[in-house]
Amino acid sequence: MAYDISNLALVAHGNNNKVYRYTTTADTLATVLASGYFGKDSTTLQQSSDMLDAGDILLVSASDGLANLRVDTVSGTTVTTEMGSGETQWLVTDIENLFVAAAKYIAAPFDGVIRRAKVITNGEVQTTVGAIRVLKGGTLVTGLSFSIDQSGQGAGEVYQSTATGANTVSEGDAVQIAWDKMGDAEINANEADACVMIEFVPA
Repeated sequence: MAYDISNLALVAHGNNNKVYRYTTTADTLATVLASGYFGKDSTTLQQSSDMLDAGDILLVSASDGLANLRVDTVSGTTVTTEMGSGETQWLVTDIENLFVAAAKYIAAPFDGVIRRAKVITNGEVQTTVGAIRVLKGGTLVTGLSFSIDQSGQGAGEVYQSTATGANTVSEGDAVQIAWDKMGDAEINANEADACVMIEFVPA
């Protein structure tokens, strides 16, 4: 379907910030989130850019779920949105093999900051102590380097910390999770893997 401006209702306004409710039973969240969705109403020909400003919040109820969006930019008649407006998101990735030094990447879901990270081990690192680090643009996110303890700790050990600097991200930025070699080759991969959780907070 298409954007229907009659479904856009102003619910709050103050200090030059506006909150809207947008309800559609015809479109899915994927459709509403797609680039350029909030454009010109096909019936009235009215542009949503006449109403929306950067920073406005859109409380969306679509045919398959709910989402909070923030208006990212309004350029001419083009409105872009992104996930956000206060919704913290945790992104999770697995490290399959801690005894081989390597790295993985995830993409920042919106403009904002990395606030916290957690590492959960799924096995015991028996010999060499190593570190798991969170980086952006090759720079360590201050506070998010985890020294994994040596033997005696099995599955289910949780390490957590809060970022204190170098943690600003833009939507789509690559965030790196890197780790050192943490054991000798006799350790099976399924005995020395881990799960990394990173919390993103919208700006």
